[in-house]
Amino acid sequence: MAILQWDTVTGDSAVTGGAGAWSFGLSFFTANGGVTNTTFSNGDSVSFGGIGGTVDLLATVAPADISLTASGYTFSSTTGALMDTGWG
Repeated sequence: MAILQWDTVTGDSAVTGGAGAWSFGLSFFTANGGVTNTTFSNGDSVSFGGIGGTVDLLATVAPADISLTASGYTFSSTTGALMDTGWG
């Protein structure tokens, strides 16, 4: 399974990272270097790199693994949560 990279700028063939909302219907992840973007499903492995920013959790998400390869990321939510599925 590919690791999904957080990519808030869609369709630019780059993985930029940055601030954005994390939910199941939003295409802010990429598995091919930013050529196309895709949605997240619980159980996917995810990576946050590029430019840091605030990631607003709009749903309760449960990644298989999560990695931070850049500084400056903050996870916040009033409606969702980041579930630990054994990675932390």
